[in-house]
Amino acid sequence: MKNITKLKFLILGVILSLSIASCKKQEQETVDPEQPPVVQLTEDDLTGISVDVSGAKTKFYLGDEFSAEGIKVYQDYTKYANGELLRDQKECTKYYLDTSNLDISTVGEYQIKVLFRRGVLRYETSYNVTVQSSLLDTSGEKYLAGLEVKYEGAKDLLVGDTFEFDASLLTIKAHYNQSGEEVEEKDFENTDISIDYASVDTSKVGSYMIKYSYSEDLTINGSAYKNVVSSFTIITVANPTKSIKFESGTTKIPASISTIDVSDWKIRVTRERGEEEVVDFNTDLFLLSGVSPFITGRQYAVIRLKENTNKFITVAVDIIESTALDILVGTSLSKYQVLEDANKIQLDKSGKFFVTNNVTIASRGGKDRFSTITFGDRITIKGSDQYVEVVMDNPGTIILYIASSGAEAREITVFSPSGDDLETFITSAEKQEITEVRLEVSEAGTYRVMSPSSVYIHGCIIATEKVEVK
Repeated sequence: MKNITKLKFLILGVILSLSIASCKKQEQETVDPEQPPVVQLTEDDLTGISVDVSGAKTKFYLGDEFSAEGIKVYQDYTKYANGELLRDQKECTKYYLDTSNLDISTVGEYQIKVLFRRGVLRYETSYNVTVQSSLLDTSGEKYLAGLEVKYEGAKDLLVGDTFEFDASLLTIKAHYNQSGEEVEEKDFENTDISIDYASVDTSKVGSYMIKYSYSEDLTINGSAYKNVVSSFTIITVANPTKSIKFESGTTKIPASISTIDVSDWKIRVTRERGEEEVVDFNTDLFLLSGVSPFITGRQYAVIRLKENTNKFITVAVDIIESTALDILVGTSLSKYQVLEDANKIQLDKSGKFFVTNNVTIASRGGKDRFSTITFGDRITIKGSDQYVEVVMDNPGTIILYIASSGAEAREITVFSPSGDDLETFITSAEKQEITEVRLEVSEAGTYRVMSPSSVYIHGCIIATEKVEVK
């Protein structure tokens, strides 16, 4: 019983102590009614931004790279309370610099905009930078600005020639500038400058440099400065090709809708110096033209040497029927069958090309100066009420050669057999410049080609995978 009584007194004592402490705390937190409350600035008091560029680079020389390193941006807070104007600043890190007015390649003064956004609010300030011509120009000192060197010795050599540099064949003029203007020109002797021609190697084809240089010591703003000026002469070592000859390779090539396969072709090259060599045909050395890979029959490929296009050979090739693709090429629209609702053009027994009523078919006599793969007759589509239909017996590729009839780009849209918009293409903006339109289609059926403006169709290729007939 005594223990219970002691426990009661202990609890009572703790409660009393807490109550006293609480009262003291309340007494300490009591605000003197004669003192105004402390006013805190909040985000709502943001009134602008400012920038400090005292530690930043604001002077640049032509060709320098712009740098914003060292600038400091601050958010400025302002509020009027209790009869006084309160101000505060906080460093801003999420800002954006607009340098669109800066042209580092032109001397002048430019404004750099500093932007900061908070929600829909936009705050802006700016600072100026200057672009100067060069450190030497702004120093006011006279300095060597350039060497004008002419070398009258042989500069175009053949592989195996002996290169002998003759310094007596040099003419050297030194040009001096001051404050951006040329103030003096004088002749230099070849002994006045450093000459380095060690890189010239006539044992192999290439371009090599003779380097001329001169250095002078200047004092700019009290500091030593070494000004180095250089000039160059280019020595070319060549081994020109005398002739090229078709050495070997397959000339019966399956038709394709991309390019003909000439991977096994080899070309014999005879040069001015050295032995003949046989090289693989490759597009780094040669240009190939004259062959339409999707038209079967005898054609003549022209192979030109890239380094000298006057050197060329002609190779007869036979484009044979592809074993993988049925390729139908619309080069002539001369076979008409009049239907009730359309003029039907039959490409061959297995492929069809349809032209709707009122579409103009302009006779061109089988020739077209705009493309090598064209219809003998050009088709004109005049607006969305006219269209062309391509019949695909199987899935495959549709290739159309289309040009604008005016001096602006035009849209071409191809629709699927179910009427869905498959893809829209844009023609060249140049009148009658042909654009190749390729579309892979995944189902058989009739595909409609439409344009809201007037366009010309100069050619059509249909390619489908061959179906084995059982």
